[in-house]
Amino acid sequence: MHMKKTLNIVVCIFLLSWFISPYLFAADKSRSNPDVAKFRTTYEIELRKINYAEFTDMSAIQESHIQAMKVLQKKMQEAGNLEALLATGKEIERFRAENKIEKSNLSLDVPDLLVLQNGYIKSVEKLSLDKARKIMALAQGYDKSMSSLQEVLTRKNDINGAMEIKNAREAVKQRAEVTSAGFLLADAETKGKDVPKEPEKSVEKPKEKEPEQVAGKMVVKKSDTSSKKKYTGNVEKRIRKRFDELCKCIIKQDFAKASDYVNPKIVKESGAPTVKAGLMTVFSFVFIGATTDPHVKLGVDSVKLEEDGLSAILVPRLWVINQWRDLEANKWVAVDGDWYIDF
Repeated sequence: MHMKKTLNIVVCIFLLSWFISPYLFAADKSRSNPDVAKFRTTYEIELRKINYAEFTDMSAIQESHIQAMKVLQKKMQEAGNLEALLATGKEIERFRAENKIEKSNLSLDVPDLLVLQNGYIKSVEKLSLDKARKIMALAQGYDKSMSSLQEVLTRKNDINGAMEIKNAREAVKQRAEVTSAGFLLADAETKGKDVPKEPEKSVEKPKEKEPEQVAGKMVVKKSDTSSKKKYTGNVEKRIRKRFDELCKCIIKQDFAKASDYVNPKIVKESGAPTVKAGLMTVFSFVFIGATTDPHVKLGVDSVKLEEDGLSAILVPRLWVINQWRDLEANKWVAVDGDWYIDF
């Protein structure tokens, strides 16, 4: 049921973006040259095809993984392996709800299930790389065609027209899907070359300060104020507010500002390119274009706080075709007194 719901969302978004995309270019200032409009429209149409193919392929991979787990579940039942049977059933329900596998979800105690999980991860990684290659090929083809046009205009001494083409070429190179694809491919190439790691430098741990003593008595210092709550109101409202603000940044493609809503540990350890790629993956539905339609709204279905009080699961939802539809859940964590998305 969840797979069908996800596929319906994709189809609705795709159809909406198909009809509204010609109007999205109307606000573009660089429209004096009809060739620019023609090339950009072609680019957008091809990009939509790539996005749609990825969503449908992903749905197929997810459904295939569930069916494989069901087969394994039956095998464990016939073998009388109760522990593995229960673990597989639990993983099926978890995967149906989240549609993803992270390191924390790996079933290390059930080898057969672990094989399926690793196979799923590889399939998803391959799908992402295939999409990245298609996007880069599309962007390079666009740039090549525009470069030829720029050269022709320059020879005709139409400098303004040539500059318009040049700016259009640069704009595509800076688009979110192109920069993300370039990062993914570069990262995959680096891993493939098995680049040797630099030896870790030993870092001397700072000496812990001894508790102060006043008049011979021990004084315990209060904890750092940075860990105190930085907002008023309850946790659920705060997470909803932070999610809304993050979505606005994503829609504007302001990834510098969006990183303020990402787990500070990820930002510090991974860097801006990885954070941007992660956000683009989590919020991939934004880049299809339908969220620019006033009739399509993004909201929050639910926020569930975990028992530890330091993490929560947020389920986004999309208002499309006169009804709300749930999207893939994402995780939020409490860090230094506020809430951040974690991926």
